[in-house]
Amino acid sequence: MGINIEKFTKEFIKAHAKDNYVQNANYVIGDKVRHMKFGEGIVVNIDGNLIDITFNKRTGTKTFLKNHKSIERIC
Repeated sequence: MGINIEKFTKEFIKAHAKDNYVQNANYVIGDKVRHMKFGEGIVVNIDGNLIDITFNKRTGTKTFLKNHKSIERIC
């Protein structure tokens, strides 16, 4: 009797992982984007599912999964 922590954890992660990602996040180098924490930046590199975004001088360049919902393209 009791909870199978390993099974519970895997099911919890599966159920909530999709909440952090968006479908069809297609970026090109030069796209302007906004990140929830770091603000506005520019896509400077794309490598498969990863994108590098350069923000202000203080924040610098960060690498993200390109379909993470914290990033959105701006015009």
